Formats: sequence, structure tokens, C-alpha cells
Amino acid sequence: MKQVYQQIISSGNGDCMKATLCSLLELEYDSVCNFVEYEDWWQRMELVLNDNGYEWGTRFFNEKKMDLWHPTDCFRPFLQLDEGFRLSDIMPEDTIDGLLFGSVLSPHNFNSQNLNEGLHMVVIDANCNIVHDPNPEYAGIDHYPLSRLLGFNGVLEAWGVRKKLTDKINEK
Repeated sequence: MKQVYQQIISSGNGDCMKATLCSLLELEYDSVCNFVEYEDWWQRMELVLNDNGYEWGTRFFNEKKMDLWHPTDCFRPFLQLDEGFRLSDIMPEDTIDGLLFGSVLSPHNFNSQNLNEGLHMVVIDANCNIVHDPNPEYAGIDHYPLSRLLGFNGVLEAWGVRKKLTDKINEK
């Protein structure tokens, strides 16, 4: 992993996602766009992953996030919490050298009325330790908003990344 820092610090158009991707794939900051500026941001991000020999793996969820975001959904089970999709289920094959994308609540942009407004992307390890926060202002951070309630160092979700199968075959 190469530590790349975000250059746009903004609640709506920040580039923490770009910096995290560049960190994980060891790319230069200027080699990719700021994904959140585009409607098809997910596809653009996926294209960069694919072009570099990776693809999306499993998406993992923090069980407590579901309770905080949807406190009255007591009768509906969350499919995201099925076995294999919880943060405690992260497997090595969903990481790049033991690292993956993690989302946390941003200390600067936290909004208790709309928790989705203040999301921030970081690099985490398979145990949900935050390995790199691309926001240089968070270098000395003690904890993220609601992390004591959420557990997992405040990680809300983790996005797995896997080596593309065709690349694995070519390596043999």
C-alpha cells in the first residue's frame, strides 16, 4: 500500500474514495478521476479496479450500523447480516495484501440527522483496524463518530477487492 492523501476536502465532493483507491492499488493521485463527481461513479471505480487486475469482492456490513440507521425495522431481518456478509466474516481473498476499503463517519461532516451525509472512506485491514486515513487532517484522530457504539473501530462497511480470476490463471 502507498499512502495517498485526498486533495479535495468537502462534505459532498471530497476525494477520499479516490485517494483510498489510489492507496490500495498504489496508483498516482492524478491517474484517476474523483469518482463522486459522476453519476456512474461505481462503474468508473470498477473500471479502474479491472484495468489494474482487480474486481469487487464481498461487501461486508457492521450489524450495529443497521440498528442505528433503521432502528424501527425490528421485524424485518437484514439480508446484509447473513453469514458471510458481516465485518467479522472478512476473508483474505477479499483483500489486497490484507487491506480493503472501509467506510466510517467523518468527524468534520458528521450529521446526526442524516448519517449517510457524513461518510468517509479509509483503508482498513481484515480486523477493521484503520491502516490509512486519506484525510491529512485526521492524522491524530482518536476515534470516529459513534465508533464506541458501532464497534469495529467505527467501520460501517467494508468493500472487498479480489484479484481477477483471469489474472490468477495467467500467473500460473
